[in-house]
This record gives sequence, structure tokens and C-alpha cells, in this order.
Amino acid sequence: MPTKFYKYGIFNKKILFVLILSFFILTSCKKDVKDRGETSISVLSGIPLRRDIEAFLDLSAEIKPVKEVDISSDVPGKIVDIKKYEGSFVRYGDTIALVDRFVVGANYTYAHARSPISGYVTTTYLPIGSSVSAGTPIANVADITRLEVQIAVPERYVESINLGQKLFIRVPSSPDKEIEAIITKRDFVVSTNTRTLMVKGAIDNRNSVLLPGMFSDVSILINEAKNVIVVPNSSVFIGDDGKNYLYVIREETPSVADSGIVEKDKDKNESKGNQALYRAYQREINVLFASDDKLALSGGLEDGEEIVMFGREFLNEGSLVNPIRNDSSIAGYIGTQTNNMDTNSMNTNNVDTKAVDTKAVDTKAVDTKAVDTKAVDTKAVGTKAVDTNNNVEPEAN
Repeated sequence: MPTKFYKYGIFNKKILFVLILSFFILTSCKKDVKDRGETSISVLSGIPLRRDIEAFLDLSAEIKPVKEVDISSDVPGKIVDIKKYEGSFVRYGDTIALVDRFVVGANYTYAHARSPISGYVTTTYLPIGSSVSAGTPIANVADITRLEVQIAVPERYVESINLGQKLFIRVPSSPDKEIEAIITKRDFVVSTNTRTLMVKGAIDNRNSVLLPGMFSDVSILINEAKNVIVVPNSSVFIGDDGKNYLYVIREETPSVADSGIVEKDKDKNESKGNQALYRAYQREINVLFASDDKLALSGGLEDGEEIVMFGREFLNEGSLVNPIRNDSSIAGYIGTQTNNMDTNSMNTNNVDTKAVDTKAVDTKAVDTKAVDTKAVDTKAVGTKAVDTNNNVEPEAN
């Protein structure tokens, strides 16, 4: 073999050896994770926001009038006339019914069964001709402009109930309408039969939206907090020490020295696939209270920290995770915040840029959907000058 070809062959073998060695060095970081037997666990993650939060106790209740009375006769006899029927408005002292006293041959007038309050006749119990004793109810009169909701509160919530607390009432006849009231009465004895505490709330019903006897759903405001970090209930767990914990996600970027990447090529290699690793670490937190599927925190988590919101059941301390962000199932916990990382200013879905307009990646100044360019007009890739029809102008030699 000629000497020059032999030299070139040796030279090519050396280049091939260097290239193979470089490939293994560049991929050593990724292989290191696999060699340790680690598998990343996909979790739903996000950065919780501060917000105002309220906690309610939801119960069922019955609506009754504040002032209600049964009308009866003071003497025994027979009902000979009923003056007011259901739906009739009566004033204090109006006659509801006339009663014949059953006194034969005596000179007397009919006995008047009168209303002691102003209101509406809600029910008549007996028809004309019925015999009654003294005190037998003939009709019912109620003031329906002032109602109250009667709530049986379970014993475990007694300490959360106070006079003046807000409550919100909904009835089946108007499911989309919510009526606000306040607690005006609270018993000081728990029923031994039901283990509940009777609580009453006053309702202004001058518009006659509600009627006595209605069934209602009631929500009592028992806790509220303003400008606190709120996390999903699924993200928190109780440790062996009885304290509350959640998982905080930390980014671990492979070091340049370990991967064999030269400093000046660091950014270039990272953009080509040298992706960061993410691990989950336990963090003790302080919980204020729960509200439905959310928890209000009083400490333990800082603003801007990313946490595991769903999927923490499969994690241990330092587990390698694959964060799934902006999932629709966590939208209610992160609001309108987007989980873009390592950026100085961006508008929409931008990653690792300093100033871009729309969906730009790894550029310094682009107009629309440009990738790895310095100046383009529309959808240009890796060129110096293009027109709107993606025709590339050749450079002059």
C-alpha cells in the first residue's frame, strides 16, 4: 500500500475513534440515570397561586316563619262560618271563624276565633259544621315576610358556629338563585337523640320568594382566608410523624464537566436535547383549613415553587419525575398562570428566549414562528434572508 494512503487510513481511524469516544461522553449523563435503574414518573405539576378562599359547611334545612300561630276558639261549639281561607291576608284581631256555643234557648252571639298576629292564612284545619273544643286549632296564620331557616348542625362542627355568621340558602324551586342570611339563634344544648345543635338564620322574605315548609340546601361560611397559597387536597399527605407534607419539584441540570461539553457549546447542546432532570422532594407544610378539594396553606411553601399536584402516591424522596404542566385537570389550582421556565420575557409558549413575539424558540429577535434565526419575515428556518413565499435567496460568491 502506498505510504500516503496508509497514513490517511491511520488518520481516519483516529478520527473515527475520537468521534465514537465523544458520542459516549456526550450521552453519559443520560445513561447514568438509566444505569442507576431510575425511571422517571409522570406527574401533574404546577405552581400554586395566592388567592382568597372560603370554606363552607353544606347541610339541609327547613324554612319556617318566625311568627306563626294556630287559631282556635275559646269555647266549645260548632263552626258555623269561616271568614278567611288559605292565602287570605289578616290583620291583628281579624275574625277567622265563628263558633256556635251549643247553649239551647240562651240569648247569645257567636264566638269569634280571632288572629293574634298579622299575616297570611296558611292552612284551615276544619270545615264548616265541625265540632270543636276550647283550644282546638281551626286555622294557621303566619307572617311570611320574616322567615327563618332551621339547621341541625352535627356535633363535630359546633365550635365553628357563631352568631352573625353568613349562610347561603338555595331551594329546589329556584336552584340558580342564592339567598343570603345570617345566624341569629344558636342553641346551647346538643340534642341527645340526634347529636346535633339547632341553629337558626333570619331571612328577609318581603319579596315572597320563599314559602314556609320549603326544603333547602344551606351553606354556612365557617372559614375564610385572603391572599394565601392554595393547593389541591390530592397533593398533600400525612407523614409518619403525623405532619402534613407535599412534593416540591426541583430542576437538576446535568453538569458541563460530567457530560464533556465545552462551556462555549453548552447552550447549543442544551437546545439539542441535553434536557434537565427533575426530582421531587418532600416538604413539610402548615395547613390552615380545607375547602372542598382545596387546602389553604399558612406556611412551608414559597411563591413560585412548583409542586406535584396529582400522582404523588407513586413517589419517594428524590424520585425522578416527568412534570406534565398546563393540564386541564389542574387549571382550577393554577389559574391562568403558565408554567414557562428560564425566560426573561415572553408572550405565548416561548422557551429559553429573551425577547420573542409568538411561539419562538432559541432566538433573539423574530417575527412569527421563527427557529434559530436572527432576522426572518415568515416561517423561515436557518436563513439570512427570505421572502414571504419561503424562497431562499442564494448568496453571491
